[in-house]
Amino acid sequence: MQRLRTVFSLLLSLGIALLSSGYGHTKDKPVHLRLGTLSLQSGSVFQLAEDFGYFQEEGLSTEFHIFPSAQKIALAVASNDLDIGLTGITAAVFNLAGHGKLKLIAGNFREEPGWEGSAIVVSNKAWREGLHHPRQLAGHTLAVTDIGSTLHFTAGRISDKYAFPSGSIKPIPLHSFPEIFTALATDQVDSSIVPGMLAHRMEKKKNGHIIGWVSEETPWQVTGLLVSSRLLTQDHQTVEKFLHAFRKGSRLYHESFNQVPPEANLKNLADGKQPLRQVTESMQQFIAPVMTAEQMVRYPLYMDIDARLDLKSVEEQLRWYQEQGMVNRRVTLDQVIDKPLVSSFTTP
Repeated sequence: MQRLRTVFSLLLSLGIALLSSGYGHTKDKPVHLRLGTLSLQSGSVFQLAEDFGYFQEEGLSTEFHIFPSAQKIALAVASNDLDIGLTGITAAVFNLAGHGKLKLIAGNFREEPGWEGSAIVVSNKAWREGLHHPRQLAGHTLAVTDIGSTLHFTAGRISDKYAFPSGSIKPIPLHSFPEIFTALATDQVDSSIVPGMLAHRMEKKKNGHIIGWVSEETPWQVTGLLVSSRLLTQDHQTVEKFLHAFRKGSRLYHESFNQVPPEANLKNLADGKQPLRQVTESMQQFIAPVMTAEQMVRYPLYMDIDARLDLKSVEEQLRWYQEQGMVNRRVTLDQVIDKPLVSSFTTP
């Protein structure tokens, strides 16, 4: 009997230790999650959910890790260096999902007609030589963060729209946006895809010219929420709680910037209207280079109110990457998404 009691005590101690580590839940200790994203407006939804208490309400504590490119975030989630990533949907996402390493569970930034998300920008040299419209990009270089990145996919969609031969827009991988800005400003590349506010800043500084907007040329689902398969398997409840908080952050962004015209919001900002002022102050902690409150209001991204994932767009992306030989043709949409979580909100 004494031996049985000893064994039971050891098992109980082991159980408590397991609950106190990893993703285990205890009564008073919040579950700690490692989050990765880019320091852009799309990633600032994490900061909003943190500053407005949405994560805390779900019993979660978080630490943020900033990355220079989307592909690196997907790799970090797949290797369990991150629990959750908010980033562009890239070839790496599909390949890693095909190997069972991660899942897409929600949407984020979407190129939506009427909203200036990302601009197609050309260098001064290319502009002087007559590159004034996206239909003229064939035969030109286009700076991307990585091969298989969201910028690369956008170039492919432009090629398809204007019936360019495959590969006629030459992607030049530069691995980070600062490198891309420098390459454009010094005429090392002909073109690139640049976040809207930064594109306007480049024009103002005479470092480039906007020749079109992705939202008008080729609308699509750009970023999404990635979850490591380990977290999804070991602690599905935590993922659900995180998703609930994340959607509240997305709703806050949408209500602050997508439901009110910029002109009216500028007046709201000048009047100190809340929570708009609090929202912009929260985002300013996160975005680099820093955007002023006025810039956030003038150049908002489009965020779905419920962080829904546009499955039609995701499927189109998967097919394109497969056609380019960047993703195995055996990878299916069912391997990429977590159906129950994605289906918890109707996709558009």
